[in-house]
Amino acid sequence: MTLGEKQTIIEKEVLLPKQSRKEKARDLQLLQENLELILKHQDMILASPELFHSGPVDAVIGLIYMGGHRAPIGVLLRLWQQDLLMALCPHCAGRLYIFSAGGSPLSGINRATGICASCKQFVRTGLPSIGMVLKALKELKASLNRQRILRTRGQYFSFKDGLAGEPVPDVILEPGITPVSFEELLCRLKQHDTEKQ
Repeated sequence: MTLGEKQTIIEKEVLLPKQSRKEKARDLQLLQENLELILKHQDMILASPELFHSGPVDAVIGLIYMGGHRAPIGVLLRLWQQDLLMALCPHCAGRLYIFSAGGSPLSGINRATGICASCKQFVRTGLPSIGMVLKALKELKASLNRQRILRTRGQYFSFKDGLAGEPVPDVILEPGITPVSFEELLCRLKQHDTEKQ
């Protein structure tokens, strides 16, 4: 595609709809109750973009000065496969699946929240290295759900004329993926289990 003089292509992250505190808490409870189901069907989730980009809104990976992003369940599964966001549960020494992590690359201080696969508890902990969060953030940024937009500068400001020209609406070139809700993801996984029996 050849761009005109006043045209640029921008990428914009496709975000899940905003949720109330109650809805966020419900999603985390569903993650806690269905972690085993999600791990069992990770190949199905990784193969389907609308499932890949689903997940609880409170699953976030970020660093001060570098920003942060919501972590879709597909990215979390990849990170868990690489043992990047994994730790030992301090309560039972089971495998802790971390779904939210952040910190500062300058001080090295970090915090993470995960769910233990054995005792099913939410655990807040620190990771051995801020490098784990940095690698996780890099993987997350490479997998963001983005839409591509053609933006044409039609309107501009000049001190002589003020606002001049006519606005030109953006044209969506690639709409990005519309993920299913986290509840819908879990319903599909359970339905898949039922069909296999």
